[in-house]
Amino acid sequence: MAVAASPAVAGAAVGAAAGSMDEGVYGQDIVAPAWVAHGLDYGDRERGSSGAFGYFYNFIDYGFVEGDAEYRARHYLDEQGTAHFLHPPAQDDFALRVLVFLAMRFERLVWLDSQLGYVNIPDAVMAEVEKRMDAHMAAHSG
Repeated sequence: MAVAASPAVAGAAVGAAAGSMDEGVYGQDIVAPAWVAHGLDYGDRERGSSGAFGYFYNFIDYGFVEGDAEYRARHYLDEQGTAHFLHPPAQDDFALRVLVFLAMRFERLVWLDSQLGYVNIPDAVMAEVEKRMDAHMAAHSG
């Protein structure tokens, strides 16, 4: 399965051809990623430095697909507990289910604002995510 990424990204994608991951892994989840990829993105070594890269990002990307809609999220491995939603935090059903998936795994959810960079998901959206997460967990607990 191919990963849509910049040429500077080295990553391997894992996922079922039908568009969702193994039900055994995500069977209790509200939505399952269509693919997961571990990638690296890095720049040239800085001149005169100790050989360090100008930048170095080690991350896990999650891709969610439903019909024509697609959402992506990223977790940088050096940012414990934070997931980056790579879209404006819409309140459509699919986006909210993706945010529930992320909220069940990460303490902090942020999104990439084109002007401000990464900012927290708005409180109103998070309130709906928490409501849906509570209902989902109650329906699927033993």
